[in-house]
Amino acid sequence: MALPEPPVPPDVDLRNFKFMPLEVARLRDSELASVASGEEFKAAVMLWCAAWHQIPAGSVPNDDRWLAHHSGAGNNWAKVKNEALRGFTECSDGRLYHDVVVEKVRESWEMKRAQRERTKSATQARWERNGQRNGQENIRNGYRNGENFVRNVHQGIGPDKTKDFNTCSYLNCQATGTRSRSTTGGPWYCSPHFEAVFHGIEAAPEPASKGNGKFSD
Repeated sequence: MALPEPPVPPDVDLRNFKFMPLEVARLRDSELASVASGEEFKAAVMLWCAAWHQIPAGSVPNDDRWLAHHSGAGNNWAKVKNEALRGFTECSDGRLYHDVVVEKVRESWEMKRAQRERTKSATQARWERNGQRNGQENIRNGYRNGENFVRNVHQGIGPDKTKDFNTCSYLNCQATGTRSRSTTGGPWYCSPHFEAVFHGIEAAPEPASKGNGKFSD
């Protein structure tokens, strides 16, 4: 007769699950609790715990030496084997699966997969939010840098435009001072004449002051 297929996928791994669910009444009223000796009961529970952290979870190797060691029975394994393996079934992969432990494994595995999907979705959403935020910030910085460049050129405070210029280039103004302005990095003007040239005013106002070495900008 062919052995049954394993009841859980081969990659089911619950080693990071420190706690194994235990239905108290179900164990208390079980046949194992009724007929097994203390040594047999201990060996059975020890194998449940070992199966919980095996891969696939819920199974143990069909190896008497391994079972003797992990059940805690040691040299008494042959004596306790029948009751210790109560509820275990050999499957086509050669391993022994415990029906009740497998039931709890399936429940916990689904919880783990659901949590993994929630974490994945939350991480993706966070990346998208951060990407949008960074993109918006880059756009704002681009506009801000562009505005600052234009403003600095006009006010004569951009790169290589902080030198003192002695005379205004507007017609016969010839006002002396520092920090004159330029429309394109070319001719320099005192503040009143810069506004006139920049805004296309034909009759430019008189400079705010002449010869005092300072102009408002």
